[in-house]
Amino acid sequence: MRNRPRFSLVHLAAAAALLAAFRPALAADKVPAEELLPQNVYAYLSVPDVTEFKTRFDKTLLGQLRNEESLQDFWKDIQSQIDQFSEEFERQAGIEIEKLLSIPTGKFTLAFVQPTGENPAAVGLLDFGDSEETVDKLLEKAEETLLSERVGARRKVEDADGTRIVVYAFGPEQPEDDTGANNRRRGRPFQNLAYFVRDQHLVVSSEVSSLKEILARWNGEHEQTFASHPSWQVVRDRTRVEGQTPVLEWYLNPLDMVRGAAAAAGQGAQVGFFMGIIPGLTKFKAVGGSSDMAVGEYDTISRTLIHLDLPATGVLNLFQFPAADLAPPKWVGERTSSYAAINWDLETAYLAVAALYDTFTFQAGAFDQMIDEAADDEDGPGIHAKKDVIDLLTGRMYVVGSTQDAGDDNEVRTEAMLVAVGVKDNDKARALLKKVAQNPAFPGEERQFQEHTIYDFPIGGGAFGTAATTGGVSVGNGYLLATSDVRMLEKVLRGEDDRTPLSETAAYKRIAAEFPDKASMIGFQRSDMQVEALYELARSPDFAAMFPQVDFTKLPPFDNIRKYLAPSGSYAVPDKDGALMVNFSLKSAE
Repeated sequence: MRNRPRFSLVHLAAAAALLAAFRPALAADKVPAEELLPQNVYAYLSVPDVTEFKTRFDKTLLGQLRNEESLQDFWKDIQSQIDQFSEEFERQAGIEIEKLLSIPTGKFTLAFVQPTGENPAAVGLLDFGDSEETVDKLLEKAEETLLSERVGARRKVEDADGTRIVVYAFGPEQPEDDTGANNRRRGRPFQNLAYFVRDQHLVVSSEVSSLKEILARWNGEHEQTFASHPSWQVVRDRTRVEGQTPVLEWYLNPLDMVRGAAAAAGQGAQVGFFMGIIPGLTKFKAVGGSSDMAVGEYDTISRTLIHLDLPATGVLNLFQFPAADLAPPKWVGERTSSYAAINWDLETAYLAVAALYDTFTFQAGAFDQMIDEAADDEDGPGIHAKKDVIDLLTGRMYVVGSTQDAGDDNEVRTEAMLVAVGVKDNDKARALLKKVAQNPAFPGEERQFQEHTIYDFPIGGGAFGTAATTGGVSVGNGYLLATSDVRMLEKVLRGEDDRTPLSETAAYKRIAAEFPDKASMIGFQRSDMQVEALYELARSPDFAAMFPQVDFTKLPPFDNIRKYLAPSGSYAVPDKDGALMVNFSLKSAE
């Protein structure tokens, strides 16, 4: 890299002695990214160890797929396209793409921070290990572009405790003796691009002040760091497995992000007032989590915490999901490729909406009055949102996906979806649906199916030969049912007893064994069933014609890759710190 100091053997010997004496102060690769950042971090994404990430990924089913023997001819076509791209990239950038991809070795972090009294700043931190020469070339290429006439950046160099910070400034130049320059630049973020290189780390930011704050924490002994932020500590502790570092971590504090950006723009008071009048909003603290791979019995697993200051009040009552038994009903059959269930407290959600409306209209009972007037409107549908809808629903909702057979040999199998919303009274639900169907704008056409009424509506065919289908809406078995393929609806209404329920299949039982007895939400996916239709679609002539560079006919029979597509599950439960969500897949498809 240009302008780097050169050392004699004496200097190197002295530096080695200092390194030995003060090793903790220089070993930034051993300081976690959360300890290098200031406390006021609004968004954070970090891979603690890129090398470990790659190693773990290679152990996953997806990572092993590239070694599948029957795919090797297809991979050669893909590799040929990658090689062509790499050659063009090297001509443009002057760097081999393989060297570029090999740069990250240790931590890799992206963050959005609010330096004290400064504009919000984006920060990137990369441990490049032994790739210093490649990083130098990248920086030189970047500087050439930034200083070009087309971009017109201005370059300067600052020193921060012996570390050189290179700064590229954009926009109009401010006089150095102008004491109001900094204040005028407040509210105009991303006017700079700055970086420093230290201890095999490249750190880049849109604000010089954020780089200085990181340098102040370089030895890992600073007390005010992101690691000490109370909300991050809760998220980290509730989503990490004890004694194990995840392969990826993330965090988002949207309310503080809005406050910080508003303050930088001189609008802090206005935004603060607006947030203050929304009941319960400030009880939402943050959301974040961690992901891991090839650990224990899991192929992949991620945990997410929605951090709340409980008990929830005001606007947060829109999202009350009490834990319940959410096992699939008997009508959810074995051909189900995806299943999701949710238990929503609709009564509390309705009251929260009413309270918010009353707050903004400064009139108690205004929302109820509006609902009553809408129901009595002679030109309206004559439906009362509370008495006819909310009071009718149980709060249980199911979303079921199933692969449907094609209509003929020239059509591709499609994934049909069915949504079931629990109702307390079938007859009242049918009457409500009939009233809705009487609206001239309603697209459905009424017909009888056994003792049920179905309203059919057409759904056009998709691309690549997917079949046109007929959707449908009906009421039966204690549910308001809507589907993208009426054949699926008919099976539910028919109550077929000769098929195996999903809950009794081996695949679902394996996943359900990881579920808690009661949950706010659960999910189940058979990725092999979901992917199979897309896989066959990729082998179709229409799809292959779009990508002539790759011969998709070389793809092997789907059964060759089915073993790499294990079932997966998810669930959400109330937590002492808000709500915890877990997504996972198992290590084998068997």
